[in-house]
Amino acid sequence: MAKDNGSVSMGRGDFDALLAALDRIAAGEYSERVSVDTADEGIARLRDAFNAALQSVDDHLGEDREATMNLALGMAECFNVLGEVRRGNLAARVGEDLLTREDDLISSFGRALNDTIADIEAQIATIQRQEDTQAAMEHLVRQLQTPILQLWDDVLALPVIGMVDSRRSAEMMGSLLDEIMRRRCKYVILDITGVEIVDTRTADHFVKVMKSAELLGARCVMTGIRPAVAQTLVELGVDLTSINTLRNLQEGLRFCLREMEQSRAGGRLAAEG
Repeated sequence: MAKDNGSVSMGRGDFDALLAALDRIAAGEYSERVSVDTADEGIARLRDAFNAALQSVDDHLGEDREATMNLALGMAECFNVLGEVRRGNLAARVGEDLLTREDDLISSFGRALNDTIADIEAQIATIQRQEDTQAAMEHLVRQLQTPILQLWDDVLALPVIGMVDSRRSAEMMGSLLDEIMRRRCKYVILDITGVEIVDTRTADHFVKVMKSAELLGARCVMTGIRPAVAQTLVELGVDLTSINTLRNLQEGLRFCLREMEQSRAGGRLAAEG
């Protein structure tokens, strides 16, 4: 028995007890009964219906061989369905022919079993929807943590806030490279104003992001290094000489605009020459 947020579901132990009873029936031990301690009304009803059917087999054994055999076959069908459910097939159900038999005990047991499986299926569907919603929320949070902004024609900005680990670095890199390709931008500003702690591993993540962008033809600059972060980087011996660093995002944008203007002027001179 497992409980989660007020919902109740059939556990593996419940199925094991019921399937073990089927083994005892096959061995001819019709006097055995299933004992499943549960607070779930559906499971309790299934247990009681099963025990009542066993009692009927026990009471009528020898009196009406054909009826007893039909009852045992009906129980076997029910337990085949239980076995399928245990293997993960929640579409398994007791057949309509068994549910409409004149024997009230076996038809009642079949209906109780089908109802219980339907309840389990509904609970799992609810859990799946909750997990899907949670996954969507986590994706949205990751997007908000790593927004990519187009500040100007051909200029993207990636403001970073908080800690950067390997997973987040990979997400940043993937998103940034996708945006560079989609927008065909030539300049990228990596702004780390919101990063208060930088160690060698974090700095290495930043370098990899920027070098990956440069491989796609984008010119990269880093802005917003805090004084404490700069001091830490020096103490750790982190080499950022290959990266253009500027004071803040505004300075980074001015740098990109100057570079764009110089590139255009050079192109015009080349055309005139």
